[in-house]
Amino acid sequence: MIELSFWRGFPPMLASFCLRALVVQLDLAMVARLGAGALAGYALVSRVSVLDAALTVAVGSMTLIVISRAQKARTGRKLLTEIWFCAALLGLTAALIGALAYPVMIDWLAPQDSAGEFARSAIFIYVSATPIRMVESAAIFALHSLGRSGLVLSWQICEAVVKAALNLHLISSFGFVGCFIASVIVEILSLLWALIVIRRIVVVEGERSPAGFCASFMRGCVVESTRGLAPQLAVFSSFALFAFFEAAPAGMQRLDAYAAVQGFIVLALAPLLAATRFFAMRFSGRSPAEVKRLISALLLGGAPILVIIAGALALGRNSLGAALYGDLGPWWSSFAAALALSLPLRYAGALLRGALLSRGRIGAVATADSAAPWLIALPLIALGLFLDQPTVACLSLLAPEAACLLWFWRRHADGENGLFASELQLS
Repeated sequence: MIELSFWRGFPPMLASFCLRALVVQLDLAMVARLGAGALAGYALVSRVSVLDAALTVAVGSMTLIVISRAQKARTGRKLLTEIWFCAALLGLTAALIGALAYPVMIDWLAPQDSAGEFARSAIFIYVSATPIRMVESAAIFALHSLGRSGLVLSWQICEAVVKAALNLHLISSFGFVGCFIASVIVEILSLLWALIVIRRIVVVEGERSPAGFCASFMRGCVVESTRGLAPQLAVFSSFALFAFFEAAPAGMQRLDAYAAVQGFIVLALAPLLAATRFFAMRFSGRSPAEVKRLISALLLGGAPILVIIAGALALGRNSLGAALYGDLGPWWSSFAAALALSLPLRYAGALLRGALLSRGRIGAVATADSAAPWLIALPLIALGLFLDQPTVACLSLLAPEAACLLWFWRRHADGENGLFASELQLS
C-alpha cells in the first residue's frame, strides 16, 4: 500500500510536464486545418532545429546547477546577469548557425512538396527567436532553483491560454506563419515576466563571478547539450526516413501522420517522464528492499489503470485522430495503437528508470535510452517504409521500450545483489 504522502509534490511536477506538451498539441491541432503538409511542415521546423533544442535545455540545466550551488552564498543580480549574457550569446551563435543550416536541411528533406513550403515560410521567424528562448530558459530555471516552481507553474497555465488565443487570431490572419509569430510573442512575454519576478525576488547585487565564469558556463552548456543531441538526432533521423520514402500522394499523408504521431507522443508520455523524475526523487535514500516493495506496490496499483487507458486509446484512436488532425489513414492508426500498447511497458520502465537514477546509475539509463532508437527503432521504421507496411514501422514504439525494460531490470537486479556500485559514488 502506498501512503498519500508518497505522492506529495507530484501533481505540480506532472502539470509542468504536461503543459508544455499541451501547447505543442494545440499548435498541431490548429495547423492541421491548413491542409496537407501543414503537420509535416510544423514537425520539420522542430526536427531540423536539433542544435537549438538541445542547447536550450542545456542552458536551463546549467543555470539550475549554478544557482543551486550559489544558494549558500546568496544568489546576486550580477551572477544572474552574467548567466543571461551567456545565454544570449549562445542563442545568437545558435541562431547564426540555424539561419545558415536549417533552410538547407529543409530543402534537403522536402525540396518540392508542401511540407517544405510551410517549413520554409516559418523557419527564419523561428530562428530569430533563438536568443529569446535561451535567455527565457535560463530565467525560468533560475526561478525553479530559487524555490518559485509554483509561480512558474501558474505562469505556464497562463502561457497555454494566451498561446491558444493568439493562435486563433494569427493563424486565421497569417496562416501557417501565424503559429510561429504567436510562439515568439509568448516567449517574449514569458521572458519579461521572469526577469521582472526575479528582480523583485533577488535584491542583493552580489559580487562579480570569478574570471573565466562566462567561458566555463558556456563550455558546460555545450558539453551538456551533447547529451541531449543523441535522442534529438534519432528523432530527426526517423522523420528524415519518412521524408526520403515519400511517394505522393500516399507519402504526404504518411509524413503528416508521423508528424501527428510524434506530437501526440510528447503529450502521451509527459506524465511518464514526470513520473520517472518523481520516482527517482522518492526512491533516493531508501534501502533496496524498500525500493523493491514500492516498485511492486506501484506496479500492482498502476498497471491496471495504464491497461484501461491503453485500451481506451487503442479503441478510440481513429476518432481521436480525426478530431485532432483530420483523417490520417492507416499510418496514424497503426502508430497510435502501438503507442497505446506500449504504455504499460513504459510505466514499468519509468519505475525502473527511477530506481536506477535514485542509485546514481545515470550511465545505465542513458546508454539504453540513447542506443535503443538507433539500434532498434530506426531499422524497424526503415523496413516498414520500404515494405510500405505501417504495422512493421510501428513496432519502433514497442520493441525499443521492451529492450530497455529488460536492460533496466537486469541492471536493477545486479544493483540489488550488490554487483555494481553507484556511479555517483564512483565518480
